[in-house]
Amino acid sequence: MNSVFFLVAEKTSIDSRTNSLSIFNVLESMTLQGDASPPGDQVVKVATEYQVVVRAVRHNTDVPESGTGHVRLLAPDGAELMRNEFDVDLTESSQAGVVLAMQDLPVKEAGWYAFVLSLPKSEDSEPSEAARYPFAIRFEAQASE
Repeated sequence: MNSVFFLVAEKTSIDSRTNSLSIFNVLESMTLQGDASPPGDQVVKVATEYQVVVRAVRHNTDVPESGTGHVRLLAPDGAELMRNEFDVDLTESSQAGVVLAMQDLPVKEAGWYAFVLSLPKSEDSEPSEAARYPFAIRFEAQASE
């Protein structure tokens, strides 16, 4: 299967009548209050809620597919900070949408992070990288009173 759409947003809404997806506050960057990144290799969890949106299609439109994909979060140094698995069922339709509700974003330093989507190319294969979604984390010193 292939990914045709992959992003991270604060919130999504699906209209039950039309099956239309609305996306709110797409994640491009995040500014955290603090003078610097966490010390050493320490990972802190930022209390936040967000949703990962995936739109998958069959590799061959005539052949039903299903499988397990995963989304990983990579730090600027390439360390994997998080991994979530999900099922994709393309047996009855040639395309499907998946919305993963997530919370608590792990952060270890300022810089470019990436959500990495992996999907299986066929039912018998392991998931391989299908898309990357980069975003920046910055730290901003708190104003003194």
